[in-house]
Amino acid sequence: MRPLFLQAFALATLVTASVPVRATELAEPASLTVLEERVREFLQAFINPNQTPEEQARFFAEGAEYYRFGPTSRQAIIADIKRYTRRWPMRSYRLLNIEYLKHDPSSDDVFVSYVVEFDVANSTERVHGQASYGAGITNVHSAPQIGMIMERIRNRDH
Repeated sequence: MRPLFLQAFALATLVTASVPVRATELAEPASLTVLEERVREFLQAFINPNQTPEEQARFFAEGAEYYRFGPTSRQAIIADIKRYTRRWPMRSYRLLNIEYLKHDPSSDDVFVSYVVEFDVANSTERVHGQASYGAGITNVHSAPQIGMIMERIRNRDH
């Protein structure tokens, strides 16, 4: 994992209010708009619940820092996603907002903090709420993949 991800994640977790993307974090404001749109498209594709576990796992780099598990193989990620989809066969997710976005132009990596509204259910239980994520995305303009992801449930209703 690159130090940028850890530093940005530590900073983002200290911020409790929504922090807009700052134009000063890129050389040009127009580039910021393009970058934010690219990241938004990537995240919306990533959270699409209509994917197979194999399709969703392709969003992760091999050996990604995967939630609390640390470096994780793509096969282990697929197994985890399969467990989750068995538990919650009915799922919907909505990207609410991007709270923080930091680009490293020398590597084309970004750190992003974002919020997702979720609604998951099985035959006996339904859970709805919001979760905050911090993710490091590598090669954001060419072949984006998640190199690190963390999650914090903000609120949930049963």
